[in-house]
Amino acid sequence: MQKIELFKRGRGINMIKKIINILIVMSMLFNCTSFAMAVTEKELEKSQATQVLLMLDIINGYEDNTLKLDKYITRAETAAIIIRIAGLENAVKWLEKADKQVRIKSRQRLNKIFNDVSTEHWAIDYIDLAYWEDIVKGVGDKKFKPDDNITYEDLVTMIVRTLGYEHNVRKIGDYPEAYLSVAKDIGILEGVNLELGDFVKRSDASQMIFNCLTIELMAQVSGLEPKWIIDENSNLLVDRLEIDRNYGKIDNIEEGNVFINDTVYKKGPTNAEKYRGFEVCFYYVENEKGEKTLLILEKKT
Repeated sequence: MQKIELFKRGRGINMIKKIINILIVMSMLFNCTSFAMAVTEKELEKSQATQVLLMLDIINGYEDNTLKLDKYITRAETAAIIIRIAGLENAVKWLEKADKQVRIKSRQRLNKIFNDVSTEHWAIDYIDLAYWEDIVKGVGDKKFKPDDNITYEDLVTMIVRTLGYEHNVRKIGDYPEAYLSVAKDIGILEGVNLELGDFVKRSDASQMIFNCLTIELMAQVSGLEPKWIIDENSNLLVDRLEIDRNYGKIDNIEEGNVFINDTVYKKGPTNAEKYRGFEVCFYYVENEKGEKTLLILEKKT
């Protein structure tokens, strides 16, 4: 049997550490008067995406306790998010704690590749890792433009590469049209209505990142004739972020609790009522008390 080599670098997220209470998140998103922005209907539709990414520490708020979902996301911020979903956050933390000379050499190396990324830039280690993982390639002329707003096609390109679908892109064309085509085919663009050249708001970025979490990864099969396959059992949640996945039937829902296979799960950000009585694939996290909270529900096919 051929061996499937998955790009598996689980960052070993300690889910026992910090699971944001769903009620707090809901309050922050919908009720909190400290929010400096008005939450639009479009953003409310994306609330599950935002909540899940918050729970996984994929996205972070600002110092004023807002998410600024209407704010455009920068190329540096995108690189950080991509590294997190790729399961490489621990590598960044290692670099931050590494010997001073190691950090200096690493940052000077990247500065030679992208001369507009200061060695003191907050995202330099994220950009460094994204570059060496072939996820980002800059904008030409040794520039990365970390603080520029990212375009729709560039964010899509980063996500497609992270999922391993570069092989499919090369078969049908080049940047940016081929990346957008592949992204549409595999489900990255669901719930997003953007056009070529558009800057991406944090709300739309959250939706695309959320969409990609459960998409099967493409992997290379080792052998005399290397092949690329889609591994139906792998995705970013399971293989990179080490989130638990299970299957079962939703038997009952009451008072925010969902009963699956005689086990109680907190409803979390999911629309569990939609799947009552159905067999589902579900992802969940567990806290120190052994309480399980659902992240994502999908109807089992």
